[in-house]
Amino acid sequence: MGFEFKPRMVECEAELIEFKKPLETSNTLFITGISSKLTQQECSMRLKDIFEVYGLIYDVLVYNKLNEAIDSYYAFVKFYSSKAAAKAKSAVHLKYMIDGQLLKVQHPKKGKAIDEANKQLFVEKCYELANYYLGFNGYNASIVSLSKYTESDEKDVASYVCNARISFRFHDDISSDGIGLGQVAYNPSEIETKMIAVKRAKKKACNRAYENAFSKVKLVVLSTGKVAPYVDEAASSITSHNLQGIIKINKVDVEEEPLSPVDDINWENTTLLQDINEQLLIDLELDY
Repeated sequence: MGFEFKPRMVECEAELIEFKKPLETSNTLFITGISSKLTQQECSMRLKDIFEVYGLIYDVLVYNKLNEAIDSYYAFVKFYSSKAAAKAKSAVHLKYMIDGQLLKVQHPKKGKAIDEANKQLFVEKCYELANYYLGFNGYNASIVSLSKYTESDEKDVASYVCNARISFRFHDDISSDGIGLGQVAYNPSEIETKMIAVKRAKKKACNRAYENAFSKVKLVVLSTGKVAPYVDEAASSITSHNLQGIIKINKVDVEEEPLSPVDDINWENTTLLQDINEQLLIDLELDY
């Protein structure tokens, strides 16, 4: 008598994490009953300590009391993961206290429709999200090219375009390319402002290229803890032919804040591009 082998199917839940601002109500918790005896900054730190054990937090916003009759703050905690938000809501609601007051946690009421353009995730948040789910060595962000943007007809404006790539360890066949434009106006009568404009335009181009590349990446997070990336090429319509007009041009003032260490790099030496990728990930300042 033979035996028939039947494989056992194991159900595994999955969640899709995108490189976008988590503005949906399912990702957001509304907290009331926060003691106003503490400062708003202290409350923000206490809330972060309580909630971050359930998942990566995008932001914690603490506001003054709802009305004069209620002597307490209220806050919003935004998670990248809706499952993490649900878990935190269940674990914290009426079970944690700040300065002797029980926290009341719920999802906020549905608000107005969210414009996709407002969901663009800044580059530093992209790195934070990638590091959390993929690990510091689970992906690589590199500059493919960085050059002048010759299609711009703006005068006295430093314009540079960058091509960047996000690749993944253990997934050699998957990568996401992004394009970014950086434009900074300068005073043509002052050479110093032009030099500053060029450096900052290059920095902006790199930042936005990485943001564009990350915006097409989606992470499938399994309940087992495994993470599988994939790239949605339709998620971004930015190409080298429609860059103009995407970025607002900034005017350079020679009295602006001191330059960061990355400004001392000789950007004209393209052989250094790969060597500075890691430094860019850490030191690039956001000049939005």
